[in-house]
Amino acid sequence: MKAPLYVSSPAWSPDHSKILLTVLSPVAGDKADGAGFVIVDVAAWRATFAKVTDPDVGEWSYFWRGDGRAVATWAATDAGEGIRFYGLDGAALTTLTNVGTPIEIAGDIVSPSGGLLLTRCPKTTAQVCAWTAGGAERARVPFSSERLIGWYDEDHIAGWRRAGDGCEIVVAGLDGTVVRRLATASTAAYKEVALRYTRTTR
Repeated sequence: MKAPLYVSSPAWSPDHSKILLTVLSPVAGDKADGAGFVIVDVAAWRATFAKVTDPDVGEWSYFWRGDGRAVATWAATDAGEGIRFYGLDGAALTTLTNVGTPIEIAGDIVSPSGGLLLTRCPKTTAQVCAWTAGGAERARVPFSSERLIGWYDEDHIAGWRRAGDGCEIVVAGLDGTVVRRLATASTAAYKEVALRYTRTTR
């Protein structure tokens, strides 16, 4: 019997009316291929599956574009890795290239205003870049982190960094200045720790 599709990485739309889910198809072992995405209209109790057969995508989860009228994911293009946007029906729209490389994010890749998104800066692992949806660079944050959490607010990001014999979660401005420590963990335990936080406004 063929294994069923399954979903992961739930994300609320900017207006909090819909949920985006990445759809995966199991393959050999513990691996999975991307099959598209589902959009759940919460008020209407309706889910719509958009099948994406684009061979360039499938390794990374989908996320909302800042205006909520499209979604995006990382694509492997001939020019290198880029961010590809899709309409809510699954039709490919545009692709941003030369915006660095994917970065593991446990929270929000898109800023609270919807205007900026985060990547690992081109040709470095020690900086995080903030880009507009049109591909214009707005900031280079000197922040070396194996696990970035994502946007904390419009002017700050949060992530893990090494601290003494362990690790800590800190909040840093877009100039890299650390303004707050949120949590600490041992080096052995930090990769098992998940952190989520809520906002009173968005």
